[in-house]
Amino acid sequence: MQKLLNKTEIKFWVGYIIFGVILSIILKYTLNISFLSTFRGYYGFPYMFFIPGFILLRVFKPKLLEDIGYLGYPFGLTLGMVIVSILVIATIVKVRITLLLIFSILTVPVLVSLIYYMVNCCKKKDKKKKKAKKRKRKR
Repeated sequence: MQKLLNKTEIKFWVGYIIFGVILSIILKYTLNISFLSTFRGYYGFPYMFFIPGFILLRVFKPKLLEDIGYLGYPFGLTLGMVIVSILVIATIVKVRITLLLIFSILTVPVLVSLIYYMVNCCKKKDKKKKKAKKRKRKR
């Protein structure tokens, strides 16, 4: 099983985080916009529209996201999850829809897929160790 993020993606997200902190500091001291407000807008947008779908696709279909042209799939998947969850909550559960509720709804599939990924990684490592032990015993 491949890694969840490759080096290029890690560099991108680290740069994104650093740029967000710098932007928040600049906006705080020039326009007197609170750090939390900038943080919510800057980091909330990719989480609400990209990251859950990206993680789901990376875990279950890792070969699909190797090309840059396929970055529309996570956006569409996340947008679909948001729309379906809002429809279900509004019609069936009849709870008031808030950003916190949508955030928590998007967090559940992300956590489930990450747990699935970690369990599969551990299983594959155990299988490799068992095969290596069998090879040593045969010698």
